[in-house]
Amino acid sequence: MNYPQKIKNWLLDIVFPVRCINCGEFGQYLCRKCLNLIPLKQGFECIGCKQRVPLGQTCRLCLKEN
Repeated sequence: MNYPQKIKNWLLDIVFPVRCINCGEFGQYLCRKCLNLIPLKQGFECIGCKQRVPLGQTCRLCLKEN
């Protein structure tokens, strides 16, 4: 890496330090502990009524409304 690139990276680290956006831990923008706290959907749901549907398709009732 060249010298100007090192200076640029150093200045960016001062202005935008690499810290977790949730807990503030240094090293990553989202630490593993906070990443594991994000809830994940276990199934697909209709975009209109939020009813469980296969493969994320819009349900028949919501299709008829549009």
